[in-house]
Amino acid sequence: MVQEGAAAWSEARNVSRICAAFNRAGKLCSPADQHATGPDPQQAALLHHTLATLAAAYLPLVPRLPVAKLCVVPLWACAKAGYWHGGLAAALLQRLAQDDGAVLRKANDQDHANLWWSLSAAPEHVVTAAQTDEVLLASADCLLRMGAADIGPQACSNILLAAARLAYAHPKLLLHLAAVAGQAAGRFNEQDLANSLWALAELGWRRSWDPGFAPPLQLAAECKAQRFAGFKPQELSNSVWALAKMGYEGDQEWFAAAAAAAGRPGAMAGATAQNWCNLWYGLALVRHRPGDAFLDSSVEAFGELHARAEGRECASLLWSLATLGVPYNPPLVGALLERLAGLLPQAGAVCGQELANSLWALAVMGPAALSRHRRPVEALLRGLVRRWDDAGPAMIRNGSAGKPPAREELAWLTQLWQVQQELMELEGGRTKLSSIIAGAQCAGPQGCLLGALTRAAAAWRLAADPPTSDLQQLVLSALGRLQQRLAREQLQQPGSGPPIVSVSGEEQVEGMVGRVDVVVELAGGRRVAVEVDGPWHFLANEPYKHVRAGPTQLRDRQLRRAFGAANVMSVSYLDLRALRGEAWREERYLQRLLDLPGGDGARGAGVESAGGR
Repeated sequence: MVQEGAAAWSEARNVSRICAAFNRAGKLCSPADQHATGPDPQQAALLHHTLATLAAAYLPLVPRLPVAKLCVVPLWACAKAGYWHGGLAAALLQRLAQDDGAVLRKANDQDHANLWWSLSAAPEHVVTAAQTDEVLLASADCLLRMGAADIGPQACSNILLAAARLAYAHPKLLLHLAAVAGQAAGRFNEQDLANSLWALAELGWRRSWDPGFAPPLQLAAECKAQRFAGFKPQELSNSVWALAKMGYEGDQEWFAAAAAAAGRPGAMAGATAQNWCNLWYGLALVRHRPGDAFLDSSVEAFGELHARAEGRECASLLWSLATLGVPYNPPLVGALLERLAGLLPQAGAVCGQELANSLWALAVMGPAALSRHRRPVEALLRGLVRRWDDAGPAMIRNGSAGKPPAREELAWLTQLWQVQQELMELEGGRTKLSSIIAGAQCAGPQGCLLGALTRAAAAWRLAADPPTSDLQQLVLSALGRLQQRLAREQLQQPGSGPPIVSVSGEEQVEGMVGRVDVVVELAGGRRVAVEVDGPWHFLANEPYKHVRAGPTQLRDRQLRRAFGAANVMSVSYLDLRALRGEAWREERYLQRLLDLPGGDGARGAGVESAGGR
């Protein structure tokens, strides 16, 4: 018995010493989640040699390791160094999974966090091992038994981050960790706040989730309370991207604070192209146009960064600028287009979706943008055509011959159809640019590219739209009442027809994407398009709340071509709000808008008389 005790004591000392050596080796590595380049090749080789030596001595001891930490620390060190050879990781996971994860039941929050982080950094063959699922499930069960006081801010943040990287959507665990994060938001540092928000967004958390949106709001409130002081560029951009992706736009002051923080001198020093693009993309999702200072900073940054930007980053920034209706900035747009054109020859550097988004953004910006940047626009168009000629329907995700594309594919093709409409307007359609898509052919069953775009636009018009909105219904009802009243008044003046011949809602119009909200036919055959524009058609922050978003500006241009500039009217939700729901005000406003007799003034005057903007 004395000999057995001595052997056990000796083994325990060996375990402790080797585990401590693993810990020291791990601390020599650069943190992978900070996108560091890591050690130089010689240092990496030395670390791997050291870990291989430690692993050889540790492997025989693994089946008898008594606590989770002795398994987690070596796994963490291997993850930090990128060392996954020799079967050590598999042996450690097997020990952690033994007896339904019994050793994990006494682990603390940091042990669980290191375990999750290690697996999120592991290669696929480790993550897909059978023991991994068992270990994660056992750890999740342990975490669910812990109270908020037992899970520290850093551990909570790291587990959420790892779950996002692993795409491990365990609803009960996510709800529990989100609640813990919300309660502890005041103790989170900048990185923990940003990582938690990013993880929740990446895991699909949305404002509509039950039991509510409180945890992300608590994290966001803490960011705002700190005015983003101390946030690094990646932390700032990830926070904006995350909250926007989760569908939160109610507090535009939050996004204003983030944009102001990004505009502080030195705040974005060292920012990457992706950091800037995530910032702009998040702001675009919530329709928050930043001030001129932010735009100037972006222009200056991309003067230096555009040579290193990837295709998706250039396309994302162009899309964001167009969506927010930012005044066309030739230097910035030119730099992004030149970078995209330069990337085209590199295989896989720019995908079809990115080309479509970029060209659509230029179409939104207007004829001046398309005309000024003819050379890169021509390169993008030819790159798009080459992809179509090579792949045909395979260029569209999930597209197949004989089957209509899904809604997202229809939207993708419809974007290009809108681009072609704008190109045809340049110099009356006599430009070289407008002939590039028109001349593209494909030997496949879909035929030419232009034909595919035309069919997509027609399918989009025929697609089932959401039910008529309350605002549309209000305008339709008011127009119906106005039509009847004017018809009664006209009976007293024999010899002339009714001023309003017909009112129809959700009408399909050739040459347009989607449907026109309301088409009013007036006496003499004049047809007027009336669009009822809710909040999503406008920017969301002051002083831009009356500015139409980029897609709406493009819609209005194409409507004016279809109906004539004088025959396109827009009814803003802000105008309707000013009418205070009074039927006679609504009728009089629409009568003036349509410039009908008895409307008491020129078009649009009803807005001011009803309370102004």
